[in-house]
Amino acid sequence: MEKIILKNIGRKIKKNQIFENINMEICLKPQRIYGFVGPNGSGKTTLMKLISGLYFQNKGEIQCTCTKEAYDLWARSNISYIPSDERGIFYKNTIFDNALYYGVIKGVPEKRLKKNIQKYAQDLDIIPLLNKRVEELSTGQKKKAQLLAALSTERKLLLLDEPSSGLDLDALKDLKETLLKIVSSVDTSIIVSSHDTKFLSDMIEHYFFLFNGTIIEKEFKDYDSNKLEITYHKLKGESNLYGDS
Repeated sequence: MEKIILKNIGRKIKKNQIFENINMEICLKPQRIYGFVGPNGSGKTTLMKLISGLYFQNKGEIQCTCTKEAYDLWARSNISYIPSDERGIFYKNTIFDNALYYGVIKGVPEKRLKKNIQKYAQDLDIIPLLNKRVEELSTGQKKKAQLLAALSTERKLLLLDEPSSGLDLDALKDLKETLLKIVSSVDTSIIVSSHDTKFLSDMIEHYFFLFNGTIIEKEFKDYDSNKLEITYHKLKGESNLYGDS
């Protein structure tokens, strides 16, 4: 089984300890959707950037069981990170041109890339939007433009940082359905970070709860919205027994 393994990971910026002693495993196959759940400032974004190879840890080790290559080099070739905002897509360019540019700089052959863009645009139901400039899109459509660019590079893992931010109820429902469709039909696993328990419920298979700079519990269950919210607040209360970091 292909896994990403984090052992005793710590990340410190100047005197600020973002988190320490993080231990976790992310299975790449079979495909799954993981959830990083926690309040703002809990370290979700930092952890995703470490997994993506964009950041380096100050302590501990990250490795992938499917390679002997240095982890950061492997990660940059096999993982796509989509930030919570719209960085990485050019507003004056079309969805198609954004996906083409992103794939080319990632080293995907142009012929295969164009074929992927058409395939995944159909899966995401945005074929009619391919020639629209990003500045003309709704927030939900911009999220799909980012997903298209990432999917077209055929990475093993997608990291979505607060993808529900700024979406209305219809767009949230559409995004959730899209992510479930991706993981059931595309050879990739997904990690979603959020503090929005309603968005995460009934979609995530494995939960990692982050509070006060550490993972205090892992849950491997399907939670409905009510159960997830109760668990979130219970664990958040327990984390305060150890003091804020």
